[in-house]
Amino acid sequence: MMKPCHCRHTMMQQPSRQFQGRHTCGWLILLMTVLLSTTTMVHAEDVWGTPTTHQAQQPQQQNSPSDSYGIDVSFPIFHSVSTNYPELSNQEAPKDGQQQQQPLQPLGNRQALYQQHLQGCHEAYPQEANWCDQYEYNRLLMNLRQPSSMVNYTQTGFAKIQAPAKLNQVIQKFWKQNHYKGVPEQWPPANSYVNHWEAPTYLISVDDQGLRGSGPELKRQIWEASAAILEEWTTQELQPCSLYGIRVYGEGSIMLPHVDRLPLVASAIIPVAQDVDEPWPLEVYDHDGKAHNITMEPGEMFLFESHSIIHGHPFP
Repeated sequence: MMKPCHCRHTMMQQPSRQFQGRHTCGWLILLMTVLLSTTTMVHAEDVWGTPTTHQAQQPQQQNSPSDSYGIDVSFPIFHSVSTNYPELSNQEAPKDGQQQQQPLQPLGNRQALYQQHLQGCHEAYPQEANWCDQYEYNRLLMNLRQPSSMVNYTQTGFAKIQAPAKLNQVIQKFWKQNHYKGVPEQWPPANSYVNHWEAPTYLISVDDQGLRGSGPELKRQIWEASAAILEEWTTQELQPCSLYGIRVYGEGSIMLPHVDRLPLVASAIIPVAQDVDEPWPLEVYDHDGKAHNITMEPGEMFLFESHSIIHGHPFP
């Protein structure tokens, strides 16, 4: 029998004064695969169905949500972003019938920001402008269909805990030695998930032989220091999938809310330092479809099931 295959994705956030802008965050990306399922798992009955039973002990959550809202409010999640503005007069409010069926929009004119994002993609890739729209179509379709067909391993799908000290030490050392050596990341043409045409991302690869401390030994230390906590959280046996380095996001970066492609399943984010004017929240949607804006401090660790928990950075 084929064993279930899921992955874990770990990121760590740190500023880089090397890159232009007041706002920079770096993320170390770490993927792992589930080898063996040995405990009761939560099955998703529908996209936002209430989870059933789960035997694993959940780490303490310390969320920092903003105004409570659901899908299609910050950015398009399943369909179009809501334009149901409760504060507008009848003359200013949209008059189409769909507006009355949309959730209330407490975040202002998010439609304008979304249109600006897509327009930026079209202008950056005039020959492949239709690809921008295709990426968007695929993103919304995955958000709509994939969570309902996944197995959930935890009750809420995410938790915030304190990161293991050993893991922090390994990552901090590698960052301090190489934070100024990031290279521009090459995104597929017209990939609309990140506004890389406006706010380029940079990569510090753990496989780059020109970087101090990189290579197999560094990867082994990162895997070993982080695997135990994610295995305990998911109650699954994990195997490494991919570890390619630290991604640095610049000021004004947007990452559209999405779910990760299989076999990515269990993920983590670890901020190692911050140098921002204000927190850059990670938006996640729990199993009930409620949005949570998560802010983190150095030394914390955010765990989430990225195959079924929609996540992104829709606030630049």
